[in-house]
Amino acid sequence: MNSHSDTVTYRLSQEELLLILRGLGAERLTGLGDSPLGPVDKDTEMRLLDAAGRALFARGLIAADEKGHLGLDRGMSAAVSACVYPAQMVSVAHRRANGDIEQRYFYRVPELAVAHSFPMNGIHDLELGVTSDMGSAIVRELLMGLPENERSTPPYPLKQAALAQAHKLADQGDGDAVTESLTSAGIAADHARWLAGALAAPALRLVIQLIYRLSPTLEQKVFTLIGNGAGCWLVEADQLEANEVVVQGLSAKQALDTILAAYRPLIAPLAVEQPSQIRQASQKNP
Repeated sequence: MNSHSDTVTYRLSQEELLLILRGLGAERLTGLGDSPLGPVDKDTEMRLLDAAGRALFARGLIAADEKGHLGLDRGMSAAVSACVYPAQMVSVAHRRANGDIEQRYFYRVPELAVAHSFPMNGIHDLELGVTSDMGSAIVRELLMGLPENERSTPPYPLKQAALAQAHKLADQGDGDAVTESLTSAGIAADHARWLAGALAAPALRLVIQLIYRLSPTLEQKVFTLIGNGAGCWLVEADQLEANEVVVQGLSAKQALDTILAAYRPLIAPLAVEQPSQIRQASQKNP
């Protein structure tokens, strides 16, 4: 656990996080996957979780009160609970130069904000604080790394299936077929060639899911940005599996402005506790 003036970061192994989730009565967490411990039998699973419990106890993240009852560190419990039961959430994923996908999650509840990242395989960092940019700084940094280009196009409504087909053809290296399929879908020929080039050799592929409200009705916005030296294409949808999307060629600055405008409701001031209370939450409270 690392503590700063207004944040506390908990570093947990896959097994430790799973044990805490079960202690809170939750089986799943975004980013853990369907089989967080891999293909192991029940006996091996119990031994892994027992070892995780011992490790948490040794680190002081599980402690006994004067009656001998075991309990979780209060701050850690608050951080994991906010991830499991958020009021708002953002997922930011982009492909690194080596081909790996970097994924980060940002959660808010009325009192707290948590950033969930993966510094290495099987390791989770949960940063607990009272304020959060919900990943907008990362988005800004990634887009500002693209060459500035003033090219732009009108917005084009497009079937998700048509865009998926264009991606498939681009992966196969058939640029002419990509252009033809996009033109058939209603994109002007010169714009279709631009988009085909971006799909074939993107310098950046970024997917952002913004969830403003989970219940009673899910309210969200999804952006996929495909950028290279010729500019950016921004794909907007109301949900991850939307049948209809809108694609538009933009400069990096125009794309950033559009995404940050969608961020505004998520980074409005929170009704939060004071930083001193976050430090108190990091103290053991079995």
